[in-house]
Amino acid sequence: MKIYVAKNSGFCRGVKRAVELALSSAGENVYLLGDIIHNPIVSQKIARKGIVTVDSVSAVPNGATLIIRSHGEGEDIYREAEKRNIRIVDTTCSFVKRTQQIVKEHYDNGFAIVIVGHKTHPEVI
Repeated sequence: MKIYVAKNSGFCRGVKRAVELALSSAGENVYLLGDIIHNPIVSQKIARKGIVTVDSVSAVPNGATLIIRSHGEGEDIYREAEKRNIRIVDTTCSFVKRTQQIVKEHYDNGFAIVIVGHKTHPEVI
């Protein structure tokens, strides 16, 4: 049997960048808010590097480093991190970041915003 691998198989550039940034940020006192991507093999590799995955920014000690996953986070996470002197390594996908900016601009200009998606996913929040 012959197996063909598609030219564009693997992670998109945003996910690839996020994983590379996270792995290069490994060290003591480094935390990741949720899984970097939905991939258990990558999550295990990150854990082996000593990066601790947490469910909320409140679980991150003051002055630590916090990796923001590729799906992004809401502004409240960045504000809390700043207040607590937590260094941010932002791996948010550029497409997610741009969408967040467009939505914010329209909201600030008085538009009603409707977002369709899973209400607990960070990119929707």
